[in-house]
Amino acid sequence: MGAVDSALATVERLRRPVVSFGPFTFDPNSQILRRGTDSLTLPPRVLGVLECLLGRAGDLVPRQEIIDGVWKDAFVTDTSLAEAVSFLRQALGDDPQAPTYIQTVHRRGYRFVAPVQTTEAEPLIRRLDAPRRDEAAEPVSPSIGGSLVPWTAAVLCAALAIAAVWQLLMRGEPAAPPVGRFALQLSDKLTFDSHGPAITLSWDGSRAAWSACDGRACQLFLRPLDRLDTSAVAATTGATDPFFSPDGRWLGFFADGKLKKVSLAGGLPVTLADVAEPRGAVWTPDGRIVFGASRAGGLMQISEAGGQAELLTTPDEGQGELRHEWPSITRDGRTLLFSIATTPQNGSPTRLGLAALGRAGASIRWTSPLSGIGIARFGANDLIVFSRGSELEAVAFDPVRLTLSGVPQNVVSSAATAMGRGQFAISGSGSLLYVVPPESSDPDDLLEWVTQAGSTPIPDLAQPSADAVLSSDGRRIAWSASNDPSRADIWVGDLQRGAVTRLTHDGLNVSPAWSPDGRTIYFSRRDSARYGPTSIDADGGQPSALPPLDHHALPASVSPDGSTLAVVQFQVGTRGDIWAMPTRGGGARPLVRSPFDDVEPAFSPAGRLLAYQSDEAGRWDVYVQRLEDNRRVVVSTTGGEHPFWSTDGSRVYYRSGSRLMSATVSADDMRVGTPSIVMDNGNEDVLGVAPDGRFLVRRRTAPASSNAVIVNEWLREVRSLLGPPAASMPR
Repeated sequence: MGAVDSALATVERLRRPVVSFGPFTFDPNSQILRRGTDSLTLPPRVLGVLECLLGRAGDLVPRQEIIDGVWKDAFVTDTSLAEAVSFLRQALGDDPQAPTYIQTVHRRGYRFVAPVQTTEAEPLIRRLDAPRRDEAAEPVSPSIGGSLVPWTAAVLCAALAIAAVWQLLMRGEPAAPPVGRFALQLSDKLTFDSHGPAITLSWDGSRAAWSACDGRACQLFLRPLDRLDTSAVAATTGATDPFFSPDGRWLGFFADGKLKKVSLAGGLPVTLADVAEPRGAVWTPDGRIVFGASRAGGLMQISEAGGQAELLTTPDEGQGELRHEWPSITRDGRTLLFSIATTPQNGSPTRLGLAALGRAGASIRWTSPLSGIGIARFGANDLIVFSRGSELEAVAFDPVRLTLSGVPQNVVSSAATAMGRGQFAISGSGSLLYVVPPESSDPDDLLEWVTQAGSTPIPDLAQPSADAVLSSDGRRIAWSASNDPSRADIWVGDLQRGAVTRLTHDGLNVSPAWSPDGRTIYFSRRDSARYGPTSIDADGGQPSALPPLDHHALPASVSPDGSTLAVVQFQVGTRGDIWAMPTRGGGARPLVRSPFDDVEPAFSPAGRLLAYQSDEAGRWDVYVQRLEDNRRVVVSTTGGEHPFWSTDGSRVYYRSGSRLMSATVSADDMRVGTPSIVMDNGNEDVLGVAPDGRFLVRRRTAPASSNAVIVNEWLREVRSLLGPPAASMPR
C-alpha cells in the first residue's frame, strides 16, 4: 500500500485550489465555471484565458503570454484572443467600458481586477481508515478477521449508499442548459457580405460558416463553435449564400454563376448547376438541393450528386407572383418554406408573403397573409422565424394543416440586413446566429455626377432606388419606391432643381422607362393579377394601360422614334424573354427568346442595335443584337450586367463586378472592340450617362458589419415567449 499512498499524495499535491470571485467559482481541475450552483458552458480556450488571468489576478498579463499559454503551438492572431475575452465578458456579465472583472490595457494585454479567494479543492479520495480527531486510539486487535469484517461491511454499505444516491439522481430531470449569448467578431478589414444572406449554421449547431469580404473579394470562412479558430475555405473566392448539408460534411454555395459544393474534409469545390442569379438554397435530408435561380420563376431542385436541375414550384401569375426564393426546410424534410416576390427590384421589401409546400407535391401549398417579409426560415418543425425590415419575428406554425397557429412576436429588435433581407441563421438544435448592425447603420446614399476630372454631388434630392433610370437629356430620373409593402409608386426627380414628383398613387407600379423626348414614362402596373405595360405623362396625369400581354411584362427601353417599347416578359419554359410592343397599338413580337433569362434590353440611339444581358453561358453576359437580321455578338469577356449606350451610340457600357466597362460596337459589321475599364466604382450604381459624357452615380455608403451574435438554447427562449404550440391534427 506504500506505493499507492505515495501516488495518491502526489495527485493531491498537484490539484490546484478553487478560485472564487463575485458570485462565480472556477475549479481549474475540472475546468468548470459556476455562477452559484449553475454551471456555465464555455469553450475550452475561453476557460483557458480565464485560468490564465486568475492565476495572475491583479497583474497585467501580456496578450502574447496568454496566446502562448492557451493556444500553445497554434498560429492565431490577437483577434482570436479578443473574441475569447468577449465570450468571457458576456458569460460574466462584464462591461468592457466599466469592467468589474476584466480590464483591457490598450495594446498591452488584460488584467483581472476583481478580488479573488482561493480554497483547497476537495480531495479525490477520502481515506476510509483515517481516524477522527475526537476519537481515542483503540488497541490493535490481533484478529485479522475481526479487523476485516467490520471494514468490509462498512465499504459495502458505503457502496450501496452511493449506488442508491446515483439512482435517485439519474431519475431526476437534468437541469436545462442556460440560454447564452456570445459575440462573434470578424478579423480586421473583414465584413460580412452585404449582397445577400452571408451566414449559416450546421444542422446540429456545432459549426458556423459565412461569406466575408475585404473590399476586393468575398470568401467563405468556417468555425467550430466550441473553438475560437476560424479557417478560410479554400477555392471559394467570390462565394455567396453558404448552406450546410444535413450531415455537416459539405458546404454548398454560389460563385461564378454556378451552384457548387465543397467537402469540409478537404478538396476542391464541385459544380452542380448554372445559376446566374442565385436566390437562396437548402440541402434536404433526402439528398436534394432546392434553390432559387432567377429574377422571375419558381424554385429549382437538383440531386446532391449533380445532374439535370428540375423545376419544383411555379409562381401564380394570377396572384401577381413573380418568383419564389430563399427556401428553408423542416428538419424532418416534410415541409418546404419559401418567400414569394411580387416586384422585380432587388432588395425591395414588397412581398406577397410566405408559402409552405407539403411533401406530397406542389399541389399542396399554403400562402400566408403576412406581407413585407424579407426572408424566412424554419426555427423548428412548428416555428417560423422571418425578417421584416431590421426586426426578426417568430410565429407558431402547424405543419399538418400548413397554417400559422399564433400571432407573430418580435424576437430580435435589430439585425443587419443585406439587400433588404435579414442576416440570420437557425440550427436544428435551436441556436440562433444573426449579424449585428454597425454603429452607423443608416444609409447615406449620395447622387453624384462623375467624370475623369472628379465628382460633383447632387444635393437636395430624395434618394432614388438602384433601379432608377436617367432621361435621354440627362435632366431627370425616374424610379419606383415605397415604404408600404402593399404598394409601390413611380417618382420623378429633377436633377437641377431638386424637385420630386410622385406620378402614381395606388397599386404596384414598377420598372419605369423614358420615352426619347422625355415627355412620357412607360412602366408596369399591377392592380390585382399580373403586371401590364402602362404609360403616363412625365409631368403628371392619369395612367393609361397598354394592351395586356399573356404574362408579366416589364418595360425596359423605348426605340429612338418612340414607336416601340422593349419589354421583358416572363413565362415558364423560356423564363425572361424580350418582346417588341408598339406604343400606339398593335401586336407584340419576340425580339430575343430562348430557354434562358434574357433581360434588361436597351435600344441604341440609332435604333439598329439592341443590347441586353443573358445567362445562357451560365453567368450574366452582355450581348448586342442587330435588329434587321437578328445577328448578335457577345460583348463582355468577364461577365456583364445592366447595359446602356453612350449618347452617340458608338459604345455600350455595362457593369462587371465592381467595374464599369465599355466596348465599341459597329452596327455595320458587328465588330466589337476589346472591353476597357471606365471606372472601378466599387459600392456604387451607375444610373446612366448624360449627353455631355457625365455619369450619374448613386453611391451607397451604408457601412457593412463585422459583428454577429450566437444565442445557444434560443429556441427554448422563443417557445416561452410564444407559449405552447397549438395541438396538431393527426395525420
